[in-house]
Order: sequence, then C-alpha cells, then structure tokens
Amino acid sequence: MIHIACQNCPAFDIVGPGHPAVTFDEKKQLHVLTDRTALKHSHADDCQPDANGNYPLAFTFLAPVGGAA
Repeated sequence: MIHIACQNCPAFDIVGPGHPAVTFDEKKQLHVLTDRTALKHSHADDCQPDANGNYPLAFTFLAPVGGAA
C-alpha cells in the first residue's frame, strides 16, 4: 500500500492492488502507479497545481498489518 499525499495541502489517497490508479506489471510482478488522475483530489481551496496540472506528491510506502516494511 502507498500513502500518496499532496505536498501543498492535506489531500491524500491510499493506493494498492485494485485501486484504479494502479495496474499490475506481469513482467516485473509489481503493482505500478499508472494513472495519477485516478487519485482522489480533494485539495484545499488555495492548493494550486503546477504548470502541467499536476500536484506535487509525496509517497509513503506502508506495510500491511503483520507484514514487513
């Protein structure tokens, strides 16, 4: 699981297997973030995207309960 947060405001989303922003790469056997537009965007009123329309994101990788980091 990945906690993806906006660096400019408190908006965040938790992504992992089954999330619409993630696909599974069969060759690498990894889940890959492929669609940042599928992330939840409940940004603060004064939070503005960059020139490309993207918000600066911070990624925190989370281990499942009982799992290893």
